[in-house]
Amino acid sequence: MTSRDRYRSALTRGAAILLAAASGIYLLTPGRWFSFYGWAAILLVAVALFSPPLVRRLQDLGRWRAWALLFIVPATLIALVQIGFWQVFFRFGPTNPVPGVIREMFWINAGFAVPYATAALAFTWLWLFWSTGRNRP
Repeated sequence: MTSRDRYRSALTRGAAILLAAASGIYLLTPGRWFSFYGWAAILLVAVALFSPPLVRRLQDLGRWRAWALLFIVPATLIALVQIGFWQVFFRFGPTNPVPGVIREMFWINAGFAVPYATAALAFTWLWLFWSTGRNRP
């Protein structure tokens, strides 16, 4: 089995596990919990599933393994910021309106950029995973 076949197999297995995990999280958690933490939890599972095959494939290709950080760092940060925000919000929300005010100020001033940033990340990640899975050893 070639490195490319192992890589694609690992991504396929990871996608199936991620779909099962996402479905389980969605079906087994209350709707409010999912809206606060669900997508972040799914993103962390994706990082855990897809990072090792990506790093191994980059190493097999002789490419710089730090390219994997284009996926690992933003995905992990997005998830942790989401989880951290809601933890702070629920911990201090009733006595301190600052987390809610910060959130509203973000959406007023920078919310327009979120779709563009999301699209840029999606294209970057697609390029990264596609380019490492191309026809090479």
